[in-house]
Amino acid sequence: MGNPRTSGKALFSRGAAETLALTTLSISVLTFSGAASVSAEPVKLSAGLENIYSDNVRLRANNEESDMETRLSVNVNHVSDPGRCNSRLGGEVGVGYWWESTYDPELYTDLGFRGDCEITRGLDWEVSNSLRDVQTDSREAATPDNTSSKNVFTTGPVYTLPITKTDVLSFSAKYQRTDYFESQGDDDNQVDGQRVIGSASWNHLFSSTLSAGLRVSTDRAELENDTEIDKNTASVIFSNAWPATQISGSVGVTELETRFTDSSRPPSNTEAFVGNVSLDRQINPSADFYLNVRRDVTDQTSDFDIEVAGFSFNLRETEVIEVTTVNTGINKRFGDSTNLNVEAFASRSLYVLSDVEEDRIGLEANVVRPIATRWNGTAGAGYTYLTYDENQADDTLADVYLGLLYKASSQLNIQGRIGHNRRTSDVPSREYQENWILLGLEYRFF
Repeated sequence: MGNPRTSGKALFSRGAAETLALTTLSISVLTFSGAASVSAEPVKLSAGLENIYSDNVRLRANNEESDMETRLSVNVNHVSDPGRCNSRLGGEVGVGYWWESTYDPELYTDLGFRGDCEITRGLDWEVSNSLRDVQTDSREAATPDNTSSKNVFTTGPVYTLPITKTDVLSFSAKYQRTDYFESQGDDDNQVDGQRVIGSASWNHLFSSTLSAGLRVSTDRAELENDTEIDKNTASVIFSNAWPATQISGSVGVTELETRFTDSSRPPSNTEAFVGNVSLDRQINPSADFYLNVRRDVTDQTSDFDIEVAGFSFNLRETEVIEVTTVNTGINKRFGDSTNLNVEAFASRSLYVLSDVEEDRIGLEANVVRPIATRWNGTAGAGYTYLTYDENQADDTLADVYLGLLYKASSQLNIQGRIGHNRRTSDVPSREYQENWILLGLEYRFF
C-alpha cells in the first residue's frame, strides 16, 4: 500500500509472443462475430507522470542508496454495451526511469481483458488475459530485482443447456497458458506452464433468490520444469440473495497427482477439502461489508493469485501448494464525502512436498477526505505479520502515508504524498527502513 514503487521488466519473450498471438486471434474472432450487434461505450483514457524519491531504493538493511524514479503511465478502461459479444478491458502500463541508474529502465503492467461471444444459442466462446507484476520471492522486499510479470491467457467454449425451468446443465473446456517474463533478477524458478481444464455442472433454482447444485472439474497441467499435475475436483455450489446480502460459494474435495520426468522421484498424491465463500452485505446506505474465504490446492502457474487480490505465490518454490486465504473489510461513506476502507487479511501457504509453511496476517486502512474546495486529503496505514516455518523466522511490515490531491480541472489532478515503510525480521538481512516522497499529475483525455 504505502510503497509506490511498481517494477517492470523485459516485455517480450518467446512465450509472451506466442501468448500475444493467441490473444490477438481470439479477440479478432470475438470482434468479427459480434461486430454487427455491439456498439462500444466511450473508452476512458488517462496518463500520469510521477516523480518518486526514496532514501533506500534497494530496501536494504545496510548501505542504503537514494534515487529518484520518474514514471510515465497510461491507464485505459472500456466496457462494451451488452450484446452478442461482450468485453471488458482495463488496467495500466508504464515505464520508470531511475536518475542515478540504481535499476535499468523498467516496464510495469497491470492489464486485464475478458470477453465472451455467443456462437449459437447456448454456446459461448470466452477469452481472458491478465498481465501483471508479481513478487518473485515472498520472503524478500518488493524491488525490481525481486519482481516479474505474470501473463495468464485463457480461452475456450462454454455450453449451457436448460433442461427444465429450474434446472440448468453447463459444460466448459478451457486452454490456459502461463508465462513469466524476464526480470532484472534471477528467474530460474519462474516456471511457465500450460493446462487444459474441463468442467460440468448442474444448478437447480429453488426460488427466485436461492440456487444450488453440483460441479465436477478436471485439470491437466504441464509445467516447463518437466512436471505434470492432474487435478480432479467435485463440489457443491450454492448462491443466495436477500434484500441487502448476497452469498455464494462452493464446498468440495480435490485429488491431485504430481508426476515427474525424473524417474527417481515417485509420483505424489494429495487429497484435500477445497472451497470458497463470498459474502457481501449492505449494512446501511453508506456502509458495505464484505468477506471472502478460499481454500485450494494449486501451483504457481495457476490464476489463483489473480483471482485472490493481495495474494502472492513464492516463485522460489515450484511444488504443489495448499492455500487458504481470508479477507474481510468495510467501506464507509460519511456525510461530508469522506470515504474510509478498513480491511483485514490472512493467508497460509503449505508447500506439500517439502512441508514448508508460510503465514501472513495483517490490517490496512485508507481514508480520503475533502478538506477545501478542489482539495482532498488522503492517508493510509498498514501492518502485516509474517511467519516462515522453514527457518522459524518472523517478520513484520509496517507502512504509513499522508497525501494531498488537488483537482485543478475536470481533467487534471495534481497529487503529493509522503510515506514511511519499515520491515523488522529475525533474519537481519531482510530488515529495512524507507522514507519516500511522491509528486505527480494525472490528465484524463476522455
